[in-house]
Amino acid sequence: LVTGLERSDATRQLIAQSGVPCVHLMESSGQDGIYSVGFSQSEAGADMTRHLLAKGRKRIAFAGAQLDPRTLQRLEGWRR
Repeated sequence: LVTGLERSDATRQLIAQSGVPCVHLMESSGQDGIYSVGFSQSEAGADMTRHLLAKGRKRIAFAGAQLDPRTLQRLEGWRR
């Protein structure tokens, strides 16, 4: 079990050559042969923002402690 889908080429090769099944958590992948359990980070950011807008909120800020790929995807959803 590993988190996220962002991997270096060397890490992807290591996982592939290990012979050990790998499941990626926290994100979903549409690629064949990649097993994942998660959700779209971008859609989560957009859904949270839409929810707050529907509740009448007008000034919605986005804060992220780390600018990792998942945080940036949620930011993209917030921007949409």
